[in-house]
Amino acid sequence: FNNVFIITIAGDFIFNYTKDAELLFDNVIKNSPEAIGVNCKNLTTLDSSGLGIFIKFLRTAEEYGFALHFIDISDQVSALFDLSKLSYMFDVMSRDEFNDLYL
Repeated sequence: FNNVFIITIAGDFIFNYTKDAELLFDNVIKNSPEAIGVNCKNLTTLDSSGLGIFIKFLRTAEEYGFALHFIDISDQVSALFDLSKLSYMFDVMSRDEFNDLYL
């Protein structure tokens, strides 16, 4: 929508699937986004590789100057963010909040 993109990650975001997510993310940033929302509503499993990709996404957002938000994360993923002591890095919001802000 305009210069705002939503990437949906569902199911298991583990080592085997991180390359596909990286390619998709790289294609989206070629469009000079204002913001990217990573929809995690149906994300069920996140391993250290997936968490590493989320951190890479954050660094890329800082480098290119666009906002990155994680939308509708599950309690399980939220607990992992807290457990890894990285929750302060991730901007988490509901889909409604994201829509109100950008769409």
